[in-house]
Amino acid sequence: MMDMSAAKMWENVSLCRSVSTISSSTSTAEATAGNDVSSFLFDDCRDDASLAKLQCKFWLCVGHLSVGTTDAELKSLFYPYGADEAFTAWEGPLMTGYVGFTSPEMADLAAQKMHAFIPRRQSQALVVHPVSLDDATQARSRSLKSLLAVLYSESAPQAISTVIQHCKSPAAMAGEVVTEVTRASPVVLQRLMAALADLPTQWAGIAAFSEELLKLLLRSLLESNELNLAQSINCGMVVGNLFLSNMITGDPYYLATRLLQRGNQMLAQLEGVCALSHTCASLTAYHISRASFWAQIAEIAATTADADISQTLLGHLRRYTKVSVPQSAAPALPPARVPFTHTFSTMPCPPATMPSPHAALQYVPQPVQPFQQSESMAMLPPQRFAAQHTRQDEVKRRTIYVSHLPGLLPQSMLLELLTAAGPVNKVRICAGSGYCTLFAFVEMRTLEGAQRAMCMNGLQLMGFAIRVLTARNAVQDVVKDDAQFDADGNLLQPCLFGASQAPLSQCLTTTN
Repeated sequence: MMDMSAAKMWENVSLCRSVSTISSSTSTAEATAGNDVSSFLFDDCRDDASLAKLQCKFWLCVGHLSVGTTDAELKSLFYPYGADEAFTAWEGPLMTGYVGFTSPEMADLAAQKMHAFIPRRQSQALVVHPVSLDDATQARSRSLKSLLAVLYSESAPQAISTVIQHCKSPAAMAGEVVTEVTRASPVVLQRLMAALADLPTQWAGIAAFSEELLKLLLRSLLESNELNLAQSINCGMVVGNLFLSNMITGDPYYLATRLLQRGNQMLAQLEGVCALSHTCASLTAYHISRASFWAQIAEIAATTADADISQTLLGHLRRYTKVSVPQSAAPALPPARVPFTHTFSTMPCPPATMPSPHAALQYVPQPVQPFQQSESMAMLPPQRFAAQHTRQDEVKRRTIYVSHLPGLLPQSMLLELLTAAGPVNKVRICAGSGYCTLFAFVEMRTLEGAQRAMCMNGLQLMGFAIRVLTARNAVQDVVKDDAQFDADGNLLQPCLFGASQAPLSQCLTTTN
């Protein structure tokens, strides 16, 4: 009796009543839903229209929509007929729209008017038919999938973009994206990058999402000791893809250089940073920073004590050279006919005595027949001599002097720097006694190109600030790698300097 009294007192003060004392009229023999609690225990909440936020009772299914159609655009399309709700759902590779009405008459009218209608900026007619509330609710629950579910489904990349846009917190969604990036296979990664590129700029959360995504990816690259090679490469590729899709602005190669300076230069991190640079290879507006970045990669490959890192970086340099050499040689092709600006001279350049632009390149006779040379000069008319002197002066003004060049700088990188300013005719690499760096005389094809090349003065290459000045004399000799022209001034062969990734120290023209 005392035990029953204690139990009664505990039930009076406790929030949790004893099951034995709760009276229930529930009977398993009754088939009514109100008396059967099993429906509350096992019902799927996703099938509840109130939880799916569907307020309308009459729905239309809209097929053949454009893949870029948003929920707001779909609602505005049916708004003249009284549409109250609208959403899009992906069913496999196809996107279907659902439009809700509170009036059955307006729903029937919209189905009659919009069926076989071709909206603006769309080439295919719509297919509109009525569906039940249950069908619309199930479609709504399918559209509210997680990023993981839609990423590994057969849905189009636009479905992934839709899930990202419908997130409540762009920052939290960025964290989910980074998690999937680090474990994605190449096929899944391509789908994810296509979805990121498809995000509309009108999305209100695009700025917060892009900023948080970039921050998390860069943090992963800097802390790459926790990632393997494939994960670091994935992070680098996605960062490069953000630059390609204009989700973030700036110089990707400057960012890659900063990552090299702040990182621990482990193999995984270097792989990720190089993947970033390779992804941005199609961006042609960053010649100088790109050459500077790959120059640092070459320096790391030459100075590191880790053989695996050195071999890996050399492989990236070879890949970069294969891509950059055709691009750098392409601007060297002029129009079909250009004014003749090349001077055919038989005077070679003697050894330079000091790395200075004021060191004149003296004339040394080439082993030709003296009689023919003097005869040609004697037969040259005064007008022809004046024209030739004018051309030589113009060539001299197109020749620049570049000093403080590191000897380990690849030839292809120097050519890319020069062709960023304009096409190149000649390059001569020289070394002076008592100097640890090299200097070069470069003949540009145009005066404008020479003037633009002067802007490279002070550029940092492998720890050296190069100097670019106007040379006092033109390059007088002719070698087989120089740009060649016919008698009418048409280009026969572009400058072949830079076709190799060998360092500048292996292509010296003169040494003093």
